[in-house]
Amino acid sequence: MDEPSLGLAPLIVREMFEAIKKIVASGTTVLLIEQNTQGALSAAHYGYVRYINTGGAPLFPEIQERFTRITGVPVMQGYGLTESSPTTPVNPLDRIKVGSIGCPLANTEDKIVNPGTGEELPPKEVGELRVRGPQVMKGYYRDPEATANTLVKGWLRTGDLGWKDEEGLVFIVDRLKELIKCQGFQVAPAETAGPGGVHRGHPPQPLRKNSPSALEKR
Repeated sequence: MDEPSLGLAPLIVREMFEAIKKIVASGTTVLLIEQNTQGALSAAHYGYVRYINTGGAPLFPEIQERFTRITGVPVMQGYGLTESSPTTPVNPLDRIKVGSIGCPLANTEDKIVNPGTGEELPPKEVGELRVRGPQVMKGYYRDPEATANTLVKGWLRTGDLGWKDEEGLVFIVDRLKELIKCQGFQVAPAETAGPGGVHRGHPPQPLRKNSPSALEKR
């Protein structure tokens, strides 16, 4: 599958990275994608950059790995919401994991729960990410109903589906509203498109009517 390109002019992208290369860089995922697709990457361009933190859109693991492989600069996937001011997790610099948004900041908690029951799930089980900390909003202005639907005993319902590994690092897979119910399981569409399909704790099942599936474009 071809890597995505947003059509930014190569010169503009190069100049933007020149301007930030001597600092700890924080940029949009779009900018990183453009650098990867233009074939202009080299370690010489990023000798002063300690690491890059992206945001604004999900970061493709292939982009993250390729950028670091060519430049030697670690890339972290950022995550945040307006309701959480915005950051709640961050990747530890000494153990950045491709595809992960990291673990909670100081004084911040997170958990993966069953969206229907609120029960906390074990590692590698997909559920809704909920966060709690001093940066989480007190509520929506003059909208108590929306506040009650979003904050549960201080926990912010992010509306994002994800799972934790054994180290507590979180991986986002999809939005809760896109969840598919199939054969007694709750399946995120993104899980059907990855290598091996839906296998994080889900036992193999024969395909039936209305089973989710993904087609790969060649």
